Order: sequence, then structure tokens, then C-alpha cells
Amino acid sequence: MDTSIADLLVFIDVICPWCFVGKRRLERALTMIGQETVRVSWLPFELNPDMPKTGMDRRDYRTRKFGSLERSAQLDAQMTEMSAGEGIDFHFELILRTPNTLNAHRLIWLLRRTGGQGRLAGFARGRGGAARGAFGRARFHPESAAAAGRGASARNSRIGTSPRHG
Repeated sequence: MDTSIADLLVFIDVICPWCFVGKRRLERALTMIGQETVRVSWLPFELNPDMPKTGMDRRDYRTRKFGSLERSAQLDAQMTEMSAGEGIDFHFELILRTPNTLNAHRLIWLLRRTGGQGRLAGFARGRGGAARGAFGRARFHPESAAAAGRGASARNSRIGTSPRHG
């Protein structure tokens, strides 16, 4: 019997609905082929590295990104319909601000360095009714990152560089 394990590196942005859908599909595929045959490592990727630290009004952000609020609403409707087939209940209309996700990416980086990436599954499940504006309220603190990293040192929990750089 072949006991080789494939390493799969997955780049993810915690705010990206496509990433969330892709994660769901990956989980289903791994169940079909046997999860023990693949070691998944989650890597942070910021879609919006220039996002202001306090985030920005979602309507303004989406209008700038997609050209109009109408186009943004179309894309949200398409994603909502498609993701429902994956068992994901997006509620984009409840999101008031597009957040800066740097600290969430720092947490992913820290969990990878400290062997705590298994905890990311719970983090993603916490989005449950995904996109309910959770990141508009959530705050990621070094203390939380250290706890998630199973006692990582305070120095490691205050990552000073962007996760895009390692």
C-alpha cells in the first residue's frame, strides 16, 4: 500500500468568498479521496494590501472595484446563488465595511509556524452565515494569536512584516 502524502499549499484571503467556496469544495474532494493522503497548509494572501487600517465603507470600496454599485450587487447575487449550492449562506447586504485583514493573515501565518493550522477549520466555520460583517467587528490581537499558536512567544505573536513576505 502506498503511504505517500501529498503536500497541498492553499493561498487564501479570509475575506474572499471564492476562497471560502474553494475551501468547501476542497474539503469535499479530500473526503472523497481520503483526507489522510493530503497534508493541507494554508498560506495567507491579501487581496487588498492597500486597504486602510480601519477598512472602508463597503459600498464605496465595491463601487471603486467593480465600477458601480449595481455591478457589485450583481456579483453578490451571483455568488449568493452559486454558494448556496455549496451549503454556504452569504449575506453580503449585512456587511457595512470592508475590513483590513492584515491581522487575520498574521494569525494564519502564526498558526502555520506553530503547528496550529488545524484550528483554521473552526475559524472558517465561525463564518457560518459567512459574510455577516464579522470582520467589521472582529479584532485580532497579539494575545489571541499567541493563544491560538499554543503559547507562541509574544515576540512571535507580534509579527512585524506583512505575511506576503514570508
